[in-house]
Amino acid sequence: MALNNNSPISRPQQLNRQQSGQQVIMNEAIRSQSVRLISSSGEQLGIVPTREALDKARSENLDLVVIGMQQPPVAKIMDYGKFKFEKEKEEKEKKKKSKAQSIFKELKLSQRIDEHDLQIKEKWICKWLEEGSKVRVIVQMKGRETQHPDLARKLLQSVLKATEEFGKPDQTPAIKQEGRVFSLQLAPNIAKK
Repeated sequence: MALNNNSPISRPQQLNRQQSGQQVIMNEAIRSQSVRLISSSGEQLGIVPTREALDKARSENLDLVVIGMQQPPVAKIMDYGKFKFEKEKEEKEKKKKSKAQSIFKELKLSQRIDEHDLQIKEKWICKWLEEGSKVRVIVQMKGRETQHPDLARKLLQSVLKATEEFGKPDQTPAIKQEGRVFSLQLAPNIAKK
């Protein structure tokens, strides 16, 4: 349901959106008469007039940043540039870790794959599992191959046996069939990491 900008419900929603964006209030932008001040070392200095808090921050060549919107606002003396840099660095690390956990490699095989080609693909799978990636091996049957599903299952079982030192099945049953597609999902062995 679309809300009219003049409706009484839309005004609080607009305020919530502005608050979730969290613009930083610092230095001269602080409009309150007094603030609950926290020093750069983390010591609580109590309720102090904003002008006096700004003077203390300037004497240390730092910024006065509002960190809590209570009454009076909580303000901390800090180097905002350094604080922002550290925060962005933490966010990048979190993204990197979550991305590393979600890496999923996929490999497609044919029922008619040559023995030597299969050995090379198995080496790739072992390498990926050793690096900590999950691997999904797919065998898609085409045309008359659908009359021999046992060959696709046998192929995936040989892959499973060749890679058992580096990975284990991530699903049960290990080999799944969905129509013309057989799949095998492998997760790295925790002991190997």
